[in-house]
Amino acid sequence: MPHDIDKLTIKENIFCIELVNTGDKYKAYDKANFGAKTKASRASSVSRLVRKQRVIAKLSELQEEVFHAGCATKQRVVAHIAEIAFNKSNTKLDRMRALELLGRSMAMFTDNVKQSGDGLSIKIQERPEPKLHKDTA
Repeated sequence: MPHDIDKLTIKENIFCIELVNTGDKYKAYDKANFGAKTKASRASSVSRLVRKQRVIAKLSELQEEVFHAGCATKQRVVAHIAEIAFNKSNTKLDRMRALELLGRSMAMFTDNVKQSGDGLSIKIQERPEPKLHKDTA
């Protein structure tokens, strides 16, 4: 049965996960237990590993997942504000501000704004045409 070249080995998968988590390719390599004997062979192996297309593809996939998981959504922001608002260990001022933000996010408050057109005038003046000087020679 031929080996599927697009499929990651267990060690490569661990390497990818650890690299995304730590950002350190050498720590990720060690965590995956590849077992290089010397620093030079370790560096060479890491270099080859990060150039493999299947590893590059997996790293890209994992980084995208991390990015989307870390994105602030309205639901996550409101949940975090609610945690602040209802946590009695926070100061009263912090809790009141968080409650205000929650209320605003749910459109519980309306600001009355009075707007009037009285007293506003716009005056448009035309600029005079520039006078051209004729040379008399």
